[in-house]
Amino acid sequence: MDMGVPGDKIIEEGSSRTTLENAVRTLGILEKQGYKRIILVTDAVHMKRALMVFEGKGMEVVPHPSGYLYEDSPGILDWLPNRDSLEANLRAAHERAGLWYYKLLASCNLSRN
Repeated sequence: MDMGVPGDKIIEEGSSRTTLENAVRTLGILEKQGYKRIILVTDAVHMKRALMVFEGKGMEVVPHPSGYLYEDSPGILDWLPNRDSLEANLRAAHERAGLWYYKLLASCNLSRN
């Protein structure tokens, strides 16, 4: 809505536990309403995996990442060990593991609903 999208045009699916569940449930909602193209808003770190999953479910996706780790270029203190750096590395590791997992599912032609 901050970007001028009317609230009645925003569809939010809030019951899924994983990106794959979210794509499956969202697709169900969108098909009922006749939508074929979406603007996918998610965390910038998570966008690559979310995009892969949503497109893999046959959706036409316009990515709109948000929640970047750094709004500006990282400063010198961002390169030193600290809590924020540890959290950023854990998020990156989580996303990498998620990408590998979903690629493995795709290569095995498996899907969970």
